[in-house]
Formats: sequence, C-alpha cells, structure tokens
Amino acid sequence: MDNVPMTTTTYDNDYLWPQEDSAATNNELLVRLYLRTRLAVNSLGCCVFDEQKVLEDLHLTPEAFDEAFSALEKSGQVFKYVRETNELLVKDHVISTNKSINKKLRLAILEDLNQIKSSELMEYFYKNIKGSTKHLRGKTALLKAMKKRVKENALN
Repeated sequence: MDNVPMTTTTYDNDYLWPQEDSAATNNELLVRLYLRTRLAVNSLGCCVFDEQKVLEDLHLTPEAFDEAFSALEKSGQVFKYVRETNELLVKDHVISTNKSINKKLRLAILEDLNQIKSSELMEYFYKNIKGSTKHLRGKTALLKAMKKRVKENALN
C-alpha cells in the first residue's frame, strides 16, 4: 500500500470540518484529517488499518493517538473500525470524493466488496450510501447491485 499514488481530490468542506466537531481536540482534528485524506483506501474508502504507520506519520504518542482515535470512533462520524478483521472504512468517502458513480466505479466498488472480510462493514457502507442525502448520479444502480450481496452476508 506504500506505492499507492497520491491523486488530487477535492473534498467537501463538511467532510473535513463538520460543524458539530467544534469542540474536538487538536489530536482528534489531526487524526480525522489523516484518516480522511491520507490513508491508502480502496474505492469504498476501506483499508486494512496499520496503527504503527499512522503513529509514525503523525508523530503522536500511542496514548495521544488512542485517546483521539477512541473519541472519533465513539462519535461514529468519521469512520467505522472492525477490530476482528482490522478493517477501517472511512465514512462518506465515496460520497465526498465522487460527483457520480459511473459503471467503472460501480464495478470497482463491487469488486472491492469481495475483499472485505467483515459483513458488519459491508452493511455499514451500504446503509451509509443509502442514507446519504447528497445527490449522486448512479447511486441507485450501485445500491441495487449491492442489495443482494449485503443481504447474503447478513444471513451468514
């Protein structure tokens, strides 16, 4: 994942600086920005989480990182982390980094879904996309393509 090229991405202001986070600590702001802009994530906004790499990049102590990460995890506004599979999904990644979901992106997302080990994370992604109020062309086709797969995983 170290060889993932950085691309220019335009982010929504609310994605980076949500209004309800005005009381967040500096470390929480730093960790949130890192998770939303620097992680090498797939088309879903998902990756295998490497805490040591984040600590090295941010130069935070493990205690300071744990405090900020736990606060962000508890709020549920930035990401979903599944400890059993060590997978992290950045919330709203697809919604905030794409103007539409074309066929190529839809196929990439469906392919990346096959790589996710956690059915909880898959369902979280589905609900996040479905519940989004942002108009995103192609969202309906993606949800339709995902629906069967999400239900199958929920039953297992």
